[in-house]
Amino acid sequence: MPIKKSVPVILPFLAFALALSAATKKPAWVTGPDPKYPETKYVTGVGIGSDLDGARSNARAEIARTFQARVQQTLTDQQTESSTSSGKKRSAAQGTQKSQVETTLTTDTLLEGVVVNETYFDKKSKKNYALAVLDKVAVRRSLSTQIIEKEQTVSASKTRAEGTTNPLERARALSTAIEAARERDVLSTRRRVVDPSGMAELPTGSTTDLEIALEKAVAQIPVSVTAAAPEGSKLKDVVTAKITDIGVSISDGNKTGLAIKVKLEVTPFERGVPEWTFFQWTGTVELTDLTTGKVLASATPDGMEGHLTTNTARSKTIAAGDAALGQEAAKLLSAHLFNQ
Repeated sequence: MPIKKSVPVILPFLAFALALSAATKKPAWVTGPDPKYPETKYVTGVGIGSDLDGARSNARAEIARTFQARVQQTLTDQQTESSTSSGKKRSAAQGTQKSQVETTLTTDTLLEGVVVNETYFDKKSKKNYALAVLDKVAVRRSLSTQIIEKEQTVSASKTRAEGTTNPLERARALSTAIEAARERDVLSTRRRVVDPSGMAELPTGSTTDLEIALEKAVAQIPVSVTAAAPEGSKLKDVVTAKITDIGVSISDGNKTGLAIKVKLEVTPFERGVPEWTFFQWTGTVELTDLTTGKVLASATPDGMEGHLTTNTARSKTIAAGDAALGQEAAKLLSAHLFNQ
């Protein structure tokens, strides 16, 4: 009777050993670029840490540092283009501060799409590695969709502005267009970070052009100012200066357009502090449509000031009332003109 030979078990063990070796093999991304994540499609960051959470955090931080540089360069390029096209000088301090804020916001927003795709533990160094990845294609697709939606709002509002002869309606439509255009510009900045070539030129034009059109529309809306205040007050001048900053045309004695009526009253106020003298100010602000006589908006702010001497306390109170009523008048007018 022939003797049966045992089935060799070497091959299954060899296959298992090879699979285990492959599973623990150091990934390419640990030491350099990985063909699985080409730069044209992904932004990657490698993090190292003594534990896995630390490695993941460091990987995301690495992508953040990459974006900080890219966003800053993109914003610098755009600001240069804007300054050149408008021919206006940019305030260095304000420009720097705005750039810092936009850099942070844009970076934070883009990082929302970052995921940690892979991790690896090196037994020799006892270190954890993590690979953070941002899919450029997905980000571009999402941002492009949002940009097109904002562009549609800009186009519709711009068409509405061009189709009316009423300066107030034109101002409101242009204000809506500008708000959407600014949001569109922010989205475009984010998109350029992941795709420097950018999108095709949009047909509605620049935000600067819309802002110039709005200034012209607002300048065609006549506004008159009347003020009643105690001696020593500069209420009318303060209110006029505040609303002139909006861009309106001040013209008293109009029978059409808008009218701002302000009134300030100052009275002694006892607070039980013998060493100090206090005054209270109360004010009213009314915005009226001169054509219809309708009060469109109103406010009744008040406040109090004090000082060791009566004259100074009264002067401080009047100045505080003037400033507050000026700000309130500008606020009411802006809300009406720009439909805010």
